[in-house]
Amino acid sequence: MLRRGKTIPELRWKDTPDFVQVAKSWKNDAITVLVKLVWEGYDLLVSEILSQITAI
Repeated sequence: MLRRGKTIPELRWKDTPDFVQVAKSWKNDAITVLVKLVWEGYDLLVSEILSQITAI
């Protein structure tokens, strides 16, 4: 089985000890929380701004 090399972002932005410490404190469902916040923001954008735009 071939091992993949590091990606450009992995080479450019290495995991620092500070980052590793913060990552250890993240909840197991951190990605779920982040995606939920993104969708809540999108819903606000639609209801407060995009819904006010009328098509010509």
